[in-house]
Amino acid sequence: MRKILNIFTIIIFASTAFFSCKNENSEQIDDLLFQIQGHSKANENDLATLDSIGQLKLTEEQKAHRSLLKIRAYWLMGRLDEPDSDTLIQAVSDYYENSRDYYMKAKAYYILFRLDYDSNNGVGLDGTNMLLKGLNAINKAKKVDSRIVKYSGIPNADEKLVIEYQKHWIMLGLSNSYRGIGRYDDVLSVTTEAVDFFEKHGIDVPAFCYNQIGICHFINGNDSCAYYCKKALDIDLQSDGYQLISNSMFFYGMCFRKNDPKKALEIYKEANRIAYENNVRQKYDAEIGQLCYELKDYDSALYYTNRALEAHDGKEPSDPKLRNIYRTLFKTYLVKGDFKEATTYANKCISIFYSDREREETVVALEDYRKKVENENKIYAKKIKVATYLIFAITFVVIILIITIIYQKIMRRKESERMSALRLAMEQKQNVQDNWLANNKVYRKAVSLEKGIVDKSLVLSDGDWKEFVIITNIVHNGFVMKLKELHPSLTESDIEACCCSRYGFSDSTIAALCGIEIRSFKRHRQRIMEKLGGEKNFHEMMKDF
Repeated sequence: MRKILNIFTIIIFASTAFFSCKNENSEQIDDLLFQIQGHSKANENDLATLDSIGQLKLTEEQKAHRSLLKIRAYWLMGRLDEPDSDTLIQAVSDYYENSRDYYMKAKAYYILFRLDYDSNNGVGLDGTNMLLKGLNAINKAKKVDSRIVKYSGIPNADEKLVIEYQKHWIMLGLSNSYRGIGRYDDVLSVTTEAVDFFEKHGIDVPAFCYNQIGICHFINGNDSCAYYCKKALDIDLQSDGYQLISNSMFFYGMCFRKNDPKKALEIYKEANRIAYENNVRQKYDAEIGQLCYELKDYDSALYYTNRALEAHDGKEPSDPKLRNIYRTLFKTYLVKGDFKEATTYANKCISIFYSDREREETVVALEDYRKKVENENKIYAKKIKVATYLIFAITFVVIILIITIIYQKIMRRKESERMSALRLAMEQKQNVQDNWLANNKVYRKAVSLEKGIVDKSLVLSDGDWKEFVIITNIVHNGFVMKLKELHPSLTESDIEACCCSRYGFSDSTIAALCGIEIRSFKRHRQRIMEKLGGEKNFHEMMKDF
């Protein structure tokens, strides 16, 4: 009876130790995931860490959280077309659809909205529905994981403040929908409330909030536009986000569009310079061309507007920006006396203008000018044609030269960033692996024995050995998998002994770990050597596969 009781006690202690270790590793994975969630920016290092975590055995919640963080990293890094994006989005949608963790549910819907917003260049019905689902979830949130508060980066954060912070972000997303349907009073109200919240709690106000407020004031004819857009620009200039800097600069220039067009033109050109030098997607050639026309700099108007037309090639003809490009080209060619080009763009304007009044004005202007310059155009037609071809040729060469220089700069910078990211990823991977080893009972006990310390509290289970083998396989780049592939006759105990030898543990330490006499272990090792093809092969494999 006593023997049975002792066996039962040993089983209980072993099970407790196994599950304690498992829970400890699960807690570390969760902590690492929440640390990444707290990063305001993402890089290759985060992606490498998430990929490493993906190799571990995760709970369904951890899998969904990892997928969500990977989507967020892609979005923050501007990598919207990654091959696994659709799979990750589906995994996040499936899990959080029925989740009762309302804060994380709201976070998931907000990130999916941002991905949809950037992929489609604006708010669509799907994006709006995601925000509404997120708002419904955040309104139900009462508690959050303590690590969300810990890694939030918000001064004096608590659960309530973190929830309110996320709710304001969702509302800011909805303000983009309001702007799309012309509800500028709602945009101003939501954005102002968010700014007040950020300022009250000592949180840095995002630049786009001030831009939103500035645009609303501009539409309402309020001179406060420049004040708010300048605040946004000052914030973005402290970052390395060239798209943000270029956008804020454009909004700032827009505030001077009516009262000081020369200043607006200078600001637009600077924004465009930043956009071209840093390969920013959105350029402002069309707006610069229109301003140059208004300031009677017609050559510049043609240069910038034609460049805008080249960039617009293949897009929807109903795009309002294309209508403005055609209108500027028509007026510019009319003033310069190029009746043929003016007629071409007049016809394009007539074909896509919505208003009958606009069409009629275009036809009348074209006819009046035709009567005035018809004879003069015949005389100078050839000269103008040659000059036009020359301008286009020079423009084309300049564009190619600029693109070539920018491309070379970008490639050098990308290579440098790639190498830096690779080094950081390797360091991060090594830290994670060291942490796994430090928490494995087999490894800890082996290190203690090497130091001459016998820790009787460290009782090893089959689960500890399995975990030790898995970690060894990861740390030593597939060591176990290669060993099994080359020598399928090896048993589990053989593999465990080989893993211990791989770390250079002494025979006495390995024998103690296996719970056998050292002479028995030496006989065991001799059998392993025979399976591996001899002592020389054994030592070579233990050093480097």
